[in-house]
Amino acid sequence: MVGVTPVGFYEGSPKDDLSELVDEDAFALIGGNNALSGTHRGKNGVLAAIDSYRRAAADGLELEMHDILANDDHGMAIVRISASRGDTTYDEYETHVFEIVDGLIAGIFVYWNDPAPADLFFS
Repeated sequence: MVGVTPVGFYEGSPKDDLSELVDEDAFALIGGNNALSGTHRGKNGVLAAIDSYRRAAADGLELEMHDILANDDHGMAIVRISASRGDTTYDEYETHVFEIVDGLIAGIFVYWNDPAPADLFFS
């Protein structure tokens, strides 16, 4: 695979800059009914959505890779996310599907295993 892989998206610190991995015309489609839900367009919109996700987990964010499948055009990651903010916690599996174009992330689809806890935590 040339360029980015889904693994590269998750490596490093949650504070790492992901801008070099995301295409200028990228989008992120996030399911559910919470503050992160909806379609975020353009590199800045995608990065802002990721930053909002990280800020919601102000007291800690851990990602445990369960499985990754990828080729030159698409990737899919099943990830266990543990996050906390004050007395509120989130511990769920998510599925992230990536569109890869010219070695960059062109699209991200975020599917919550169970939308209800995500909607509570990210509201």
